[in-house]
Amino acid sequence: MPRVPTLTRTVDPVAIPGVRRTAAETATSRGAVVAEAEARLALTRGRNAQVVGGAISDLGATVTGAGIAIGQIALQERQRADEVALMEAENQLSAWERERLYNPQTGALAQQGKASFGLPESVAGEFNTVAGDIEKKLGTDRQRLAFQRLKANRYAQVDLTLRRHVLGEMQQYEAGELKSLVDNSLSNMAANATDPARAGYELSKAVDAIERSGPRVGLGPEQVKAQVEAVRTKGHTAVIESLISQGQTRAARAYYDEAKEQIAGDSIARVERALREGTIRKEAQTKADTILAAGGTLTEQREKARAIDDPDVRDSVMQRLEHEAAVRDRAQREQEENTLRGVYAVVEQNGGDVDAVDPKVWATLNAKDLAGVRAYARNIAKGEPVETDLEVYYGLMKKAAGTGGAFLRENLLRYKGQLSEGDFKHLAQLQTSLRTRAIDAASDADKAKAKLVVDEFQSKAQVFNDRLTAYGIDPNPKEGTPEAKAIANLRQMLDRQVRALSGGETGKTATNDEVREILDGILSSQITVKQSGTWSGLFSSAPFFDTEVKRRAFELTIEDVTPDERKRIEEALWARRMPVNDATVLETYIQARFRQ
Repeated sequence: MPRVPTLTRTVDPVAIPGVRRTAAETATSRGAVVAEAEARLALTRGRNAQVVGGAISDLGATVTGAGIAIGQIALQERQRADEVALMEAENQLSAWERERLYNPQTGALAQQGKASFGLPESVAGEFNTVAGDIEKKLGTDRQRLAFQRLKANRYAQVDLTLRRHVLGEMQQYEAGELKSLVDNSLSNMAANATDPARAGYELSKAVDAIERSGPRVGLGPEQVKAQVEAVRTKGHTAVIESLISQGQTRAARAYYDEAKEQIAGDSIARVERALREGTIRKEAQTKADTILAAGGTLTEQREKARAIDDPDVRDSVMQRLEHEAAVRDRAQREQEENTLRGVYAVVEQNGGDVDAVDPKVWATLNAKDLAGVRAYARNIAKGEPVETDLEVYYGLMKKAAGTGGAFLRENLLRYKGQLSEGDFKHLAQLQTSLRTRAIDAASDADKAKAKLVVDEFQSKAQVFNDRLTAYGIDPNPKEGTPEAKAIANLRQMLDRQVRALSGGETGKTATNDEVREILDGILSSQITVKQSGTWSGLFSSAPFFDTEVKRRAFELTIEDVTPDERKRIEEALWARRMPVNDATVLETYIQARFRQ
């Protein structure tokens, strides 16, 4: 095996040439004595020892202070972490509480009535579940212990809030149920007025409920007492009034005598008035039935009623007799209208032949009805439409504008031979509206519609009367006089212009101001007519002239139409296939002259 050679090193003891040695200068080297040098050395060593000892002491103090500071910082950080964790946990509870209790739609405090009664128990379970989940997420036992104290305090607050809410809802609910029970009992008392035992049971039930539930819903002793007294008064009054309405005035009086002590003093007078009225009504009904059964005219029946001693009973009997007479008159009027309507239908179907009407029916018609049917039949036989007799038409309009009710009772069918189809329909509509407004059973909508028609007509009639009065003209002259004919002409002219203004595509209704303006134009207009001899106007007089005079259009008469003018008008009417008579000739003449 090969061997690794080793090397042996040796140190040469020969000094290095040229080496220089130096040393620090001492006290002895400077010539000081040895003792003095040693003393100074000892002093220096003592001072150095003190410095070192003080430094060591300061270092120990510094180390101790640093340890204390570190401990305090760690404690503060731990407390801060606990507080932050607890703050977060409390915020989570608050968010749950805000949503679960105070949400305006789904929150517990939004629940009312019976729906709120189980809230304390159901919300308690939810609270424990939510709080348990929050507690599990806490990091230390210290945090969990602190949260348990916070949880207990928060649950107490939530529970108190819920129980206050439930208490209020329970009071309201019970108060509502109490009111319903009392109302039902009072209704049952009235419904069972003829059964005193049942009525007494219902009253006792209501009183017991008030005395039992009243204090729980916040009523004090005096309030409970007042409620009981009010219920007794209402119950007894309801029974008495029910008996009176059934005509059992004797039973009502007997019940009142027995229950009077339980009826409040301020209701006694009302109950006694009701008893008095019930007695009067019963007696009046009996006496009126006796008088009506005996028959006779209304005048004869009223004479019998005047013999009744009790003034209240007498007045009630009078009212009943007049009511029955009005009902009979209405039934008779409707029967006459139906009969006359049938007669006109027969005449129309037979070309104006009145002999086609059943003789028995013909015999039931009065003189006015017969005259109207014959006039209508003549127009049908001629094949001509009926021309309106202006005096008849505006006489009926005058009745309609009055307040006596004569127009309501008028049988318009008897004027069918004196009114054009349009004028007849207008009057019939007006009469229907007036009757509708006067009928209590009519619907509100029908009454409102009728009121519009009537009010508009009466308003226009008032404007007409006021303007004529302002011009010194009597708006209501005696029927059959020349003045009455002139006023009829004036009304016709006004109606024609009002219809022209209101009709067509506009569909508007002439206002009172517009009617007044049209009327002023007619009244102030002057028409020149030729005349010979002396003429006395309807509203003014003219001197003797045989040339021309000025008159207002509505004052013209058929005598003002010259023979030549009449001939031309008649030819025009024949050409238009219109009736030719004095009325149509005069109307055409006035229209032409007024336009000129």
